[in-house]
Amino acid sequence: MKLHRSLLFVPGIRENMLEKAAGSDADIVVLDLEDSVPPAEKARARELVGQHAPRIAAAGRQVHVRVNPGPEAREDISAVLSASVGGVSLPKVEGPQDVRDFDVLLREFELEREIRPGATALILWVESAQGLLRLGESLVASTRVAGAALGPEDYCNDLEIRHTPGGEELDFARNTVAVAAIGAGVIPLDGPYSDFRNDDGLRAESERVRQMGFKGRFCIHPAQIPIVNEAFSPAPEEVELARRIVEAYDAGVRDGRGAIQLEGRMIDVPVARRARRLLAAAAALEERAGPPRKESDS
Repeated sequence: MKLHRSLLFVPGIRENMLEKAAGSDADIVVLDLEDSVPPAEKARARELVGQHAPRIAAAGRQVHVRVNPGPEAREDISAVLSASVGGVSLPKVEGPQDVRDFDVLLREFELEREIRPGATALILWVESAQGLLRLGESLVASTRVAGAALGPEDYCNDLEIRHTPGGEELDFARNTVAVAAIGAGVIPLDGPYSDFRNDDGLRAESERVRQMGFKGRFCIHPAQIPIVNEAFSPAPEEVELARRIVEAYDAGVRDGRGAIQLEGRMIDVPVARRARRLLAAAAALEERAGPPRKESDS
């Protein structure tokens, strides 16, 4: 199971940040060629990202790239796509044709570079009312789609509304993205929290969107990563409860019961399934952390 709790944007033009990205604790490092790169610096950013992506991947990090929308996407993919790039963030998706066109582009360069066709995952960005309304169609327009992300600033701009600290104006969009993504069998991801010095706000919002169904979110500063990772990871008490649920339910099934009681609550099929998913997520986290360090290793 690949983890998608935290996805750190790294500006493709900032070589010092690219140098540090290999040591990031983010689940995915997203090398950005879009919003964080001025138009005059796009060519240089492509060059830098193409150089650094293999090195970051070799350090054990998952590497994605956010490309520019429209015609610039071809230049981006031509410059950076390699076997080291596991996924691409496609911004400002308005409908399924955008996805189909980009799928063809990716396949062209995958074949050219002897990468298995379809191996490069795709995360779609919802950043407009039109994109939100057609998200369900977009998510099934290519088998390489792995996730959907909400871009809060562009979405609010499209609706001509203010993005407030509480973010209540995003509730409908967030619920729609989460339901559409999970319904399509892909991962719902929240956009970045722009007030990167507000740890309490980030923690509260991340816990709130997790309860909506989101599995992770994008980060714009390394300091956000531990807060986001914690918010989208099962707490130890959740893991322990899930273990008790699965053990008790499986024992009940062996005894011929389809539902059981545990600690005053009914446990049936959906509750047991949810517990198993949580245990799978916990196991993936343990695998990423590796074996416990010995005292002599420190």
